Amino acid sequence: MAPADDASTVALDPRAAVHGAVSMRVNQPDQHWPPLEEQVDRFLRKLVGTSPALDDTTGE
Repeated sequence: MAPADDASTVALDPRAAVHGAVSMRVNQPDQHWPPLEEQVDRFLRKLVGTSPALDDTTGE
């Protein structure tokens, strides 16, 4: 599902994004943050070009 590109770059971008999102939540706990799972799904779509995993119970 990931784009044909340098595997290291494809792996580092979402890793950096997720670490940044977690770090910001730790350091700014009073900020209104979107749910982390939804944000990670957006990172995967925008940075890697993948779709979120299907829900095993509903098939969606």
